[in-house]
Amino acid sequence: MLNINIKVIPHTEQRFNTTAEWWIDEAGVLQVRVSDLGNLDYIKLHVIHELFEAFACTYNKNASYDVVEAFDTAYEKKREAGGELNSYDEAGFDPDCPYHDEHVAATGVEMLLSTFLRVKWNNYDKRVTEIAKSREEVS
Repeated sequence: MLNINIKVIPHTEQRFNTTAEWWIDEAGVLQVRVSDLGNLDYIKLHVIHELFEAFACTYNKNASYDVVEAFDTAYEKKREAGGELNSYDEAGFDPDCPYHDEHVAATGVEMLLSTFLRVKWNNYDKRVTEIAKSREEVS
């Protein structure tokens, strides 16, 4: 049985400078948290990205959640310390990321879906980056 719990949360409740996160909880439920981006279509895109990435990583056994969590935590600590991040804002785009391929594929799906939602990718990407860097509530 596949159980999924998706919630839109205030951005200030995210653990990192990211606008979305997924994990498998102790009961085996796939948890997805997406920051409130102030636009329902933007939120839909984010949810699809997280679901695709989670399925590609865990259900295909390419990268366990523990591997994803360890990389993301180390990446964010490095960011906070001012370390070199290969100029990638998102951990998943770093070529050394263990779920790099899954993240890139999820972004492709997200971009494809944006055309069906009539969302201009550049506007969406700009908004996500603004929210991620602000660590503040959506205005």
